[in-house]
Amino acid sequence: MKRAAAIDVGSGSVKLYVGERTESGVRPILARNAMTRLGEGLRETGRLSQAAMERTAAAVAEFAQAARRAGAEQIACVGTMALREAENSREFARMARERCGLECRVLPGEEEARLCFAAACAGDAGECLVMDSGGGSTELALGSGGVPQARTSIPVGAVNVTERFFAGGATAERIAQARAYIRKEIAARAPEVPAHTRMIATGGTATTMAAVMKALAPYDPEKIRDAFVSREEAERQLALYAGMSAAERAKLPGMQAGREDVILGGACIAAEAADFCSVPGMIVRDCGLRHALVWEMLIKDEQ
Repeated sequence: MKRAAAIDVGSGSVKLYVGERTESGVRPILARNAMTRLGEGLRETGRLSQAAMERTAAAVAEFAQAARRAGAEQIACVGTMALREAENSREFARMARERCGLECRVLPGEEEARLCFAAACAGDAGECLVMDSGGGSTELALGSGGVPQARTSIPVGAVNVTERFFAGGATAERIAQARAYIRKEIAARAPEVPAHTRMIATGGTATTMAAVMKALAPYDPEKIRDAFVSREEAERQLALYAGMSAAERAKLPGMQAGREDVILGGACIAAEAADFCSVPGMIVRDCGLRHALVWEMLIKDEQ
């Protein structure tokens, strides 16, 4: 059976997914994740720091090696918000190429939203709003029958919201300012959402919030699939994180290691998006553009 892999280089993390072609579709072979914070400091300088590029390129090289060991015949490496915005993104691409021989293709925001929609809504009928919130941006895609009719990329993510508003601590005033900023950005770009639309949420913020809700340790993606995080639960977690230090959040059952210092920013985005779109909450799925890329390499190209 053929195998393919995708490496997603995000603003906060690098994710690997290896899938194998089967008679019925694609089955997972390997999944890895590393919090590398490529977009750290990008908002202030417009550039990727040398340290962030070094640790991210090292993760990409490690994942490329793991994918090859797992038998992947094709490997796609794609970058998102941080690489779209940084002045020196070509320098990172050169580092990754030298370390593992892969070309890191930078995805336009709308293409990222399309792939996230395809992964999250595979096999779903009915109207869906997919929210994929990462470290540097949040993608929204609206559609039905697995096909997005409207999609957009909003430049708010867990990392840049944290750096902008919570670098000096999470006071009530700063949280209010962060939420007002997020809501303004969503209002300027979000598609009009029809009544009774389901919101499906992907990305590290959503899966971590679902895992914390379930006190899930160790993490199990099968126990996360289709978990429902209500608006009330999102507000509860937001208040919980606001009253804790990063070290205290790290001890919560279900908290992903390395996400404890940015989860408050992510929770603000999730809460504001659900409120603005007037949905009762979000259906969480542990999937993303990497899954759609592997599907396209193994099935769409074949067809």
